[in-house]
Amino acid sequence: MNAITPIPPLVPSIIPENAPFSAEQRAWLNGFFAAYLGLDGPASSPAIGSAAAEPEEHFPWHDAALAMPERLELAKDRKPERQLMAAMAQLDCGQCGYLCQTYAEAVWSGAEGDLGRCVPGGKETQRKLKEMMATLESQRDGNPLAAPAVKVVAALGTRDRPALATLVDAYPLTRPGSEKDVRHVVFDLSTTDLTYEAGDSLGVYARKNPQLVQAVLDRLGASGEGNEGIVFWYSVGSVVLGTGFTIPVWVTPDAWQWAALLGVGVIATLAQLLMTEGYRTGEATLLAPFEYISIVYTSVIGMVFWGEFPDRWSLAGIAVIVGSGLYVWHRETRAGRAGRI
Repeated sequence: MNAITPIPPLVPSIIPENAPFSAEQRAWLNGFFAAYLGLDGPASSPAIGSAAAEPEEHFPWHDAALAMPERLELAKDRKPERQLMAAMAQLDCGQCGYLCQTYAEAVWSGAEGDLGRCVPGGKETQRKLKEMMATLESQRDGNPLAAPAVKVVAALGTRDRPALATLVDAYPLTRPGSEKDVRHVVFDLSTTDLTYEAGDSLGVYARKNPQLVQAVLDRLGASGEGNEGIVFWYSVGSVVLGTGFTIPVWVTPDAWQWAALLGVGVIATLAQLLMTEGYRTGEATLLAPFEYISIVYTSVIGMVFWGEFPDRWSLAGIAVIVGSGLYVWHRETRAGRAGRI
């Protein structure tokens, strides 16, 4: 759908001008084959000519089959822009408007301020780039950031200005049980000004149907509230349920105890908010085992402040619970890594 942002110039012209491709498609293909074949740009360019005199640089992390930790390990002793490059998806797909190397260089120089342009890398790459930009700042050696490139209004149907289209059909082309899931996808473009040409790339930004979302919430009896509402009603429920057990043994606290109770309430509320946000945005199977840490620190608090030491059966139970939690975390982490590869 003509949704490819043009690859920056200074790449060799490999695809003939009379080939049946649009200018954007030809630029993308030139960039792809230049990166794949390891070719330099036009010799007439001063920038490329000066770079040719430098020793050839190898990028051992430039392999999409490697997991991000492995790529970062291979690039850890290189200059900052190369470390940033290792966080990319290593596909040189052109969807960001750059190659992996040039995108990293633009980000480090400050010419590109958008850290979320790597579509194949997704949120993982965006988070890692943000983290690395903060940690690598000390290696800038006082060089000022370049002024961000002036962004023109994007064309309709590009990453920065997607067009609203309706999914009509998506039926599988592969047989049941096949290792691959290849589908024929049909979109209705009649309400847009887009046209489709053979070879066009398609990026999908899914948008939920608000009526469908509300229908699901109504069916579940949920309200779709934010973290604050969830924590509020959780706290109200805890107070209501706990009051009946508290009244028979109530002892009026003194001023210091009221202050301590207030501090516990503030800390518990913040912890509940953070945990709710974690479950909202993360994988529950990965986050749940971390709750078992409470067993450890509550045992330590009991021993330090009240002199309560767990017996051997308690220790055995703690070991089983914590061990199973760590096993689940390890298994899910490996499964997620294998899925990304």
